[in-house]
Amino acid sequence: MKIVIISIGTQGDVRPLVALGIGLKKLGHQVCLVCNIKFQPLVESAGLDFSLIDADFLELMATNPEQLKKGKSILTIFKVARRGILNMADQWATQGIHAAKGADLLIGSGMSVPIVSSLSELLDIPFAISHLQPMTPTRKIPAMGLPLPKDKGSEWYNLASHHVFRFIGWHILRPAINTKLRKQLGLKPYPLHSPYYLPAIKHKPILYGYSQHLLPSPKDWQANIAVSGFWFYDQAASWQPPKYLEDFLNNGSKPIYVGFGSMLNGNAAELTEKIITAIRLSGQRAILASGWGGLSTEQISGLEKQICLIDNAPHDWLFPRVSMAIHHGGAGTTAAAARAGIPSIIVPFLADQPFWAWCLKRLGVSPGSLDQKNFSVTQLVRYIEDANSAAIQQNASQLGQKIRAENGVENAILALKEFGYLH
Repeated sequence: MKIVIISIGTQGDVRPLVALGIGLKKLGHQVCLVCNIKFQPLVESAGLDFSLIDADFLELMATNPEQLKKGKSILTIFKVARRGILNMADQWATQGIHAAKGADLLIGSGMSVPIVSSLSELLDIPFAISHLQPMTPTRKIPAMGLPLPKDKGSEWYNLASHHVFRFIGWHILRPAINTKLRKQLGLKPYPLHSPYYLPAIKHKPILYGYSQHLLPSPKDWQANIAVSGFWFYDQAASWQPPKYLEDFLNNGSKPIYVGFGSMLNGNAAELTEKIITAIRLSGQRAILASGWGGLSTEQISGLEKQICLIDNAPHDWLFPRVSMAIHHGGAGTTAAAARAGIPSIIVPFLADQPFWAWCLKRLGVSPGSLDQKNFSVTQLVRYIEDANSAAIQQNASQLGQKIRAENGVENAILALKEFGYLH
């Protein structure tokens, strides 16, 4: 079969799909991953076909740093995203038809679901859905992106929050989907309330690429939903660390990892200063991953014995070698830390990151999350001490053992077969 997977997300969204694509290719399927041009080397180095769709979310964040920095207001973020996504969508119809040509199955991930469902409608190709976060309405857990309760939340709030989040999310995409994509494809606009309630989408198979041990499948979900486990694209076996990093790891106690992935931060210098001060006061060593702008590198000078600065390193190689991770709470980093059996201290920036922080705190593998703008050095020092406690360390270790025993890719492929979508 020719299987086409479409994503309009960041690298954290694309990497798990690469892992899924590798699993499908091992079974003899031809797999094409459709995503931003920046991820072409990642896709092709994994042996998968690449096709382009314009969706540069790093550029979107880089050109709107002040607006995205104004607190975690989901409405502010959605306003910026709505305008940015509309500007990206000019060629989606042409690019989508090109990528889907000759396909036997389409898989839409995250926000690309309306793109894939539209291509399926036009070209009469079956499609399935994949998500890295819980998106299906349920009474058992609240929706990400909205205010989170301290405990499990009431059932009415949980269910309502999912429908509200769906409505807001659809209205980010609606101008791009209805006024550009579907118009160019010659299809009728999707309804105002969103396409997710239409039978053509509602009853499609949904693959969730996260672990049941991190977030159990709600009992009120339907049989067309499979929570498979995380989809890890591992690179430890092929990655060679620089000598200075190996030397740092070998010459002292396990350090703390600090990194914020692809997040951009207008307060990078202030955030870095707080983290460095907290690390010094805690007496710990640390590895700082500069990433794409979340951390500043200027304050490290003179602290090389205690703090090692790197650009990046594969999480599957590095995380088993550190004591805990201070990170943004993206789905991929959260999964890597959980699998490694280490505690997390999360400093959320946006989107699903506060939700994953909430999940980890409930499981007892994190002391909690920190407000990016307002946390104090004293608070971070206390969280580092708490994360080193026997209880949290033991909880994290046990969670890691459970996740390492899963095979999310195999489970997802098995689910596709059981749903009748692979042959």
